[in-house]
Amino acid sequence: MMIFDDSRKIIEVRTGEKFGIKLLSNPTTGYSWRLRHTMEKGFCELLGKEFHPSGNRPVGSGGEEIWFFRVTRAVKTTISLEYARPWKRGTSPLREEEFIVRARN
Repeated sequence: MMIFDDSRKIIEVRTGEKFGIKLLSNPTTGYSWRLRHTMEKGFCELLGKEFHPSGNRPVGSGGEEIWFFRVTRAVKTTISLEYARPWKRGTSPLREEEFIVRARN
């Protein structure tokens, strides 16, 4: 499975192929990544996500969050994510990322 971390590059995958998007994260700050827009059903599905702390750093240090997806149809779509504190409604996210995904048969 390919893991992508550069939102400036188009993610090229085959229909049905699983892939991941890797983002820097530190959940101890209260911030977390979330989908900014609901993805259209039938094109791309979220399979899950997991956090990996960085190396042998002390507790509370950051790491990487990896989101796993599968494109179910040949399509060009955008996955938009934001890094925010979920309980703070009406505030701007700290960071935003958009990944363009192009799937082919």
